[in-house]
Amino acid sequence: MTESRNNSSTQDDNTRFTLWKILGAAIVVLALAIIVAAFSIYNSYKSESIKKAQEIAAANRPVDAVNVSLLDLKKTKVVDSITLPGFLQAWDKAQLSAQVSGKLIKKVPEGTKVKEGDPIAYLDQSDYQIKLTEAESTYLEAKQNYERKQKLRSSRINALSELEQATATYNKAKSEYEAAKLSLERCIIHAPFDGVVDTVPPEIGELVSIGQDVATVAQLGELKVEVGIPEKDIDMVRSVKECAVNVEAAKSKTTGERTYLSYLPSETSQVYTLRLKIPNKEEKMRPGMFSDVKVIREIRTNFLVPIYSVMAKDDQHYVFVSDNYKAEKKIKNDQRNLMTARKRLVKLGVIQGTNVEILSGLKEGDQIVVVGQRNLDDGTIMSIVKKFGELSEFSQ
Repeated sequence: MTESRNNSSTQDDNTRFTLWKILGAAIVVLALAIIVAAFSIYNSYKSESIKKAQEIAAANRPVDAVNVSLLDLKKTKVVDSITLPGFLQAWDKAQLSAQVSGKLIKKVPEGTKVKEGDPIAYLDQSDYQIKLTEAESTYLEAKQNYERKQKLRSSRINALSELEQATATYNKAKSEYEAAKLSLERCIIHAPFDGVVDTVPPEIGELVSIGQDVATVAQLGELKVEVGIPEKDIDMVRSVKECAVNVEAAKSKTTGERTYLSYLPSETSQVYTLRLKIPNKEEKMRPGMFSDVKVIREIRTNFLVPIYSVMAKDDQHYVFVSDNYKAEKKIKNDQRNLMTARKRLVKLGVIQGTNVEILSGLKEGDQIVVVGQRNLDDGTIMSIVKKFGELSEFSQ
C-alpha cells in the first residue's frame, strides 16, 4: 500500500513538471511573439519616418530646370530682297580713233581730267595745211569764175553751158576745200565729254593710221552697274526706283537710281538686265570693281526671330515657346520664374541679316526661347533668367 502511494506521488510530480515545461515554452513563444511584433512596429514606424523625411526633402529640393532667355514676339517690318552681284562700269566711255593718218606729235598724260572739247592728242598738220591752202586757192578761183559767169549769163552775153560748167567746177572746189579744212581739224582729237583720259596707246612720233585707237576717255563722276533679274522676280522689280549698292573695295555704300529694265532677257543667261546709275563725285569707286546690289522685292509686316533660335530636324523647322502657366512643380522656397517649354513647328520665309521671317506657326504675344533652346524638349521645365521685349534689344 505504501508502495502504491509512492507511485501515485511520482506520477503527480511528472504531471506538474510537464505542465510547467509547457507553460515555460508558451511563455517563451509569447515573449518571442511580443519581440517580433515590437520589432515589426518599430520597422513600420521607421519606414514611415524615412518616407516622411524623404517627402520633406523632395519638397524642399530645387526643381531641375534649364536656364533660358525669352523674346516677346511682335510683328515688325520685313524687307524681302535679293542681293545680286555686278561690276561697276563707267557711265560713259569712248574709244577715240584717228579719222586721218599722221604722226603723233603731242598727247596729254594718261589720267588727265578733261572737259568736253579739250584736246587730247595732236597729229602732224603740215601736209594737211598745204592741202588746205591749195584747196582754198582753187576754191576762191572757182568761186570768182562762177560769179563772173553768173553776171554774164544774166546779161545773156555767154552761153548757158559755160555757166553750168563754172557751177560744177565751183561746187567741186568748194567740197574739196571743206574736206581739206575738216581733215586739218581732225588732226586734233578732242574729248567728247567731261571725264578722264584713261589710255593713250600711241607713242610720240608714231605714225597713226585711219581707224587706229588713239585714246580712251571715261566719265567717272557717275558710274553704272547692271545686274540680272530672274524671271520669277521681274513683276516685283518693275516698280523699283532705286537700289542699295555696296562696293567693298572702295568701302562705299550708296544708292543706285534705276535707269533701265530690259524688255527682253539675255540670250545666254535668260535674265533681265536692270541698269542703275551711281553717283561718284569723289571718284572713290572705279570701273571694274565688284559690287553687291540689294534689290527690294517687297516690304511687308510679319514676325522676325533670331535665325539660331530655329531648330531643324527631319526637314522640319521648330522653335520653343513658353506656356502661359507656371510649372506645377514649383516649390514654396524656389524664387525662380519657372515655365514649361512647348515645341512649335514653323514655316520660314526670307532671311534678314541674322534674323529669319516666320510665315506660320507662331502668333502675336508668344514668347520664344532665344537662349538655351538646344537643351530643351517638349515639356522641359525652364528657368527664365531674362526676357527681351524687342528684337532690337536682343540684337544688341
